[in-house]
Amino acid sequence: MFVTALAHQGGLAIQNASLYAMLKDDIKDMEEDMWSHRSWF
Repeated sequence: MFVTALAHQGGLAIQNASLYAMLKDDIKDMEEDMWSHRSWF
């Protein structure tokens, strides 16, 4: 049961790292879009 819990925690850590990387990419894309729209004004 302990090993199963450890494996579950490891899976959650990998999933969180993946979501964090995706969020950083989304923020970078949004910042780039914001600056490109800013040049219109």
